[in-house]
Amino acid sequence: MRLWMLSLFLLGALAGTCPIVKADEVAATGTLVSLSSTAETWVPNDEMIVHFRIEATGKDVTYLREKVNRISTNIHKRLAQEHGVTLETSDRRLEPVLEYDAPKRRQVRTGWRMVQEERISTSNLKSVPVWLDSIEQLGARLTGLNYRISPSARRQAEQRLELDAVRSFRRKAAALADALDAPSFRIRRLNTKERLPAPIFRQAAPMKASATEIASLPSLIPGKRRLSITVSGEIELPPHSFQVN
Repeated sequence: MRLWMLSLFLLGALAGTCPIVKADEVAATGTLVSLSSTAETWVPNDEMIVHFRIEATGKDVTYLREKVNRISTNIHKRLAQEHGVTLETSDRRLEPVLEYDAPKRRQVRTGWRMVQEERISTSNLKSVPVWLDSIEQLGARLTGLNYRISPSARRQAEQRLELDAVRSFRRKAAALADALDAPSFRIRRLNTKERLPAPIFRQAAPMKASATEIASLPSLIPGKRRLSITVSGEIELPPHSFQVN
């Protein structure tokens, strides 16, 4: 008997702690609309990346190493005179030079090739034609170059574009709310996405120019690159009933 009464008491206590939710107390959800807006601009390229290689071919490995070292040292000294130029050695290797031996019906080694690859980055674009011409004369073989937007210029452009895209998103949302006779709107979610085309890498034919072969300095045009920011999100409009004519 006591156990049965205790069970009833516990069931009553548990029932008293459970909240009672009425249907008319549930907050009504308004109309949800997904929107997006994009802001874009053209940003001048203010940095250049130059790739070049130094190589020597022959049978004497010691001579090849000394030749590559000598050319590399001269190029480094020349670039040290320039302001805002960063030089980085990306690779150095010794490769066998192979030729097909018909009687033996296989590839045979006829010599060696010492190769050192370097990468230059600079924001001082005005001086590029001068030192580029100089290092080619010293023995650099240009393999490619490309322009790009520097990280600092890119961040500044992104900040401006993000604000422009948000303002455009808000104007779009306000126009949509007005079209649906909504007195206001609420932003539920907002995301940004940046779109920047990958830098175009321009290949260059290996060349070794002498002072007499060069009539003028190379003509280089940095150009511009398009940067865009897209803002996408979701807005909520208050509940509204429309009459059907």
